[in-house]
Amino acid sequence: MLAAVCAGAALAALAALGATYWSVAALVASMFLYGGLAFSVYPVSVAFVNDRLAREHALAGSSGLLLVYGVGAVIGPAFVGSAMEALGPRTLPVFFAVVLTAMAGFAYYRLRKAPEAPEAPHTKFVPMMRTSAAALQMVAGGEQDEAAPAGER
Repeated sequence: MLAAVCAGAALAALAALGATYWSVAALVASMFLYGGLAFSVYPVSVAFVNDRLAREHALAGSSGLLLVYGVGAVIGPAFVGSAMEALGPRTLPVFFAVVLTAMAGFAYYRLRKAPEAPEAPHTKFVPMMRTSAAALQMVAGGEQDEAAPAGER
């Protein structure tokens, strides 16, 4: 899935490059597609890592991903800014396509080399509310009261 998302985003970036010669509507549509795919690369990466790490290594894995993401967020704009100054504004989608193609290739390579993710036991989904633990206990208590017959409340 990660390789497909990266490859799709790379193709959308190349479509945006071509759209710069056609029309503004085509450019907006291709950049909309690019954004939808490119902004899902990091969450899909986190899910991929968390599927393959033991629970006790999840924090270290997420920290490593965040560090790599941060380094790329610092180096990438500086590099592509210099390239755009030298080669023109159409360098930006080319840069996106090259980086995402490299990521797709690496993800595909790792997918072929890495063992399958272990099958996790299925559990019931429990939504977490944005509130305190005391309020969560009150809600849990209210659900139990509603489940009890009318005479036992």
